[in-house]
Amino acid sequence: MRTTDLIDIPCKRVGQHCYVHHACFGVLPTPYRATLSLAINLTSLQPGIDFTLAKFNTRSLASQLSLLLYEDLFTIPFPALLRSWTIHLDRNTFTLRDSTRQPNPPILHRKELLLPLDDPRRKEFAHLTEVLEADGLFQDTRRIGYRRQWEALLAEKGWSIAGHVARKERQPGRPRIEMTCLKMTCV
Repeated sequence: MRTTDLIDIPCKRVGQHCYVHHACFGVLPTPYRATLSLAINLTSLQPGIDFTLAKFNTRSLASQLSLLLYEDLFTIPFPALLRSWTIHLDRNTFTLRDSTRQPNPPILHRKELLLPLDDPRRKEFAHLTEVLEADGLFQDTRRIGYRRQWEALLAEKGWSIAGHVARKERQPGRPRIEMTCLKMTCV
């Protein structure tokens, strides 16, 4: 299986991994759906409730994948990873990592890539990414993967974020990130 097999599927690609939102599981190619089904049967997890994303390893699709639960993707600009299950299909086992009490959890960027092209939220999320990317905030990937480092970088560069809108402050300082709760459904 190659990442080109997912060319028309909304997903975030990072190296040999592909992240897919649960709303898009139905349009996955058959091998991916079969792998996901095996993982769900093994763990008894429910898509959209127990996990929001599936992380496929496109080089070893039949042996391992991860199921990830993030904070609300649609209301929180850079949601934190709450739980992750790594499923070893070749061994019929899985492990759980709980990040809910972690003071510096991993966070998700570029979430617009997870949405279909016609999803109205995609444009808003992409704009946030583009604005911050234009100021170089995504250049050093070592500084953006965890909440504390990300917030420190925002402060260093003088950005505040309210909802999905980034504003450049006159003087760099402490980042201000406001979480706005909106009721939205995943299409």
